[in-house]
Amino acid sequence: MNISPAAQQLCRILSFDPQDRTGLDSVTPGDWQPMLNLALQQNLAPLLYQHIQVLGMCDAVPAEVLISLRNQYLHNAARAMGLVRQFETILAGLNSAHIPIIPIKGIYLVQMIYNNASLRNMSDIDILLQSHDVARAVEIFHTLGYQPVRPYNLRNEFKFHRHLPAFSKSGSIPVEVHNALQQPSDPFNIDLAALWSRAGEIRLGNHTVNSLHPHDLLLYLCINLAFHDLFRLGLRGLYDLGAVIAHFQSDLDWDELYQRSLAWRANRLVYITLSLAHVLLGANVPAEFLARLTPPHFDEAVFSICTDFIFSNTNQGNTVVTPELDRLIKSPSFLEKSKIFLSRLFVSRWEMANYYKVRPDSLKIYWCYLLRLIYLARSYITTGMNLSRGDPDLLAISNQVGYQDHLQKVLRENLI
Repeated sequence: MNISPAAQQLCRILSFDPQDRTGLDSVTPGDWQPMLNLALQQNLAPLLYQHIQVLGMCDAVPAEVLISLRNQYLHNAARAMGLVRQFETILAGLNSAHIPIIPIKGIYLVQMIYNNASLRNMSDIDILLQSHDVARAVEIFHTLGYQPVRPYNLRNEFKFHRHLPAFSKSGSIPVEVHNALQQPSDPFNIDLAALWSRAGEIRLGNHTVNSLHPHDLLLYLCINLAFHDLFRLGLRGLYDLGAVIAHFQSDLDWDELYQRSLAWRANRLVYITLSLAHVLLGANVPAEFLARLTPPHFDEAVFSICTDFIFSNTNQGNTVVTPELDRLIKSPSFLEKSKIFLSRLFVSRWEMANYYKVRPDSLKIYWCYLLRLIYLARSYITTGMNLSRGDPDLLAISNQVGYQDHLQKVLRENLI
């Protein structure tokens, strides 16, 4: 895997393996600005600041870089205090109704694994509920002032999604209510009843909540990072895995974890993800475990593809050239162009409901298809004409999007 010098240095500083940190005194003042830029891109600036403090490297860091990292840390600390208070309010409401809850992903990690909410950014709060509790939980969210970002039908929503539309409230980050850890169409086999039966109890602030068994947590984070997110969480997602392994090291039964990865049909994905966490960040994954998981005839080039995703900022903030538009423009066949356009026009009712904030079972959905036709025609024609004229910025984006689209296809084929 070829990664930039800045990426190599960042990984060494953040590594869970003390041996990776030997020779850090060779980092020069000129190395820190590229490392800072990468840490900001990867949402790792607060964590980098903490590691610099712990490793006693402050004197080696240029003042302007250290100040920038410190400001990021303090900003995240102030934001984190509000997020924790927000979550405690939600917990109080759900606990008062005796609704069991499992916090998942960021909100659990910052409080139980990192033990410092300042170290990890969060864009939303994710909670897992049992299906029969969802309707009551929604009522509580409404009483707390939250509203869904789009209309939905509770009975139909979980036929296609693993969570409801996000619930938002002014001054708060969105909350996503899950009833499962996978989409109905996902290829995994996660036994939710068994998962809930294995869940433990923990204290978060003044409240008692359930928590995923460490094996379930680790496998789910692998699935979310690799399959649902296609490594777009970057190094932060791999660091989460390393931190979970370090936190639960004495509780992990690697033989049981291997068997459960097979039962979940996620063994190939777990091999790829934990191998990357081990190689890039020194996560303490036993070599015997990885050897046992290694798929037959595995193409090692997949690791390079994953690394490209992890360190690429391709298409960030790009809403001009989508992968579908890129394929449509570059396709030499009129028939193929038509197929691509029609596939983007006639998306499912649930996708359309998400785009236009209407109920999927509403008659308004048909009007939305006409609006989408007008939107696609305008945006595709305008962007296509600018590309044909050789707009350098759009050409650069198009090349990046095309490359990322290719990598995504290869990655999807090799994850399962």
